[in-house]
Amino acid sequence: MAAAPRYVTCLFGSMKSGKFTQRSTEAKAARGTFVRWCAENNVRHVSDFQHFDIGGYQYNEALSSEDTFVFTHQGRPLRCPMGAAIVRLGSVSGAAQEASPRKARSGDSRRLRRPI
Repeated sequence: MAAAPRYVTCLFGSMKSGKFTQRSTEAKAARGTFVRWCAENNVRHVSDFQHFDIGGYQYNEALSSEDTFVFTHQGRPLRCPMGAAIVRLGSVSGAAQEASPRKARSGDSRRLRRPI
């Protein structure tokens, strides 16, 4: 019989005034980067999570428990470590936007042209 799956909570934040705090936008970006890192590094075991160190985050053993892994950063974290690539891809001239079909307006009887 297969073992039951193990669920682990991963928290991403910083230490402020001796307390762990999470900022939602930064934590969301860190979670996305973490998932991508797991896929790119073919992570198979929960213990491998502790090696994540992108965007200034490091595993914090003192705050972590068996079922909760806490990653903290020193200084200001990158808002989205992969953000630069996303911006470049999204702003590749206007060609991608021009290639998409235009929206039909009410009363517009012309056929929409689609790129070939």
